Amino acid sequence: LEETYRTKIEAYTNQKVEYIGETINGKRAVVETLIITDNTEIPVNYKLKNNDGIWFAYDVVIEGISLVSNYRSTFAAIVKNDGMDGLLNDIQLRIDKYKSSNEPASYSDPTEDS
Repeated sequence: LEETYRTKIEAYTNQKVEYIGETINGKRAVVETLIITDNTEIPVNYKLKNNDGIWFAYDVVIEGISLVSNYRSTFAAIVKNDGMDGLLNDIQLRIDKYKSSNEPASYSDPTEDS
């Protein structure tokens, strides 16, 4: 996930990222930002967890949509249709595709029929 979204974020050019604020609740935090283009403001929030004094991002929420939730829905649909073996196969195919093309694995919408 990290490499996939880092590549997508690095592809942005001529945008400005504005820091809005942060909320810390124990070992969890949310950092709020806006990606600002000429005519659009896109809210992007980063969910973080503190592990032994080091903050790690575990989710990115773009315009209210959680990337972790999207992947969870995708994976749940695969398990429902193809079982755990199908999920493991799908993940391996995504890894292989990423490694061979050096591009992020494409996201498939779990609401679409395969």
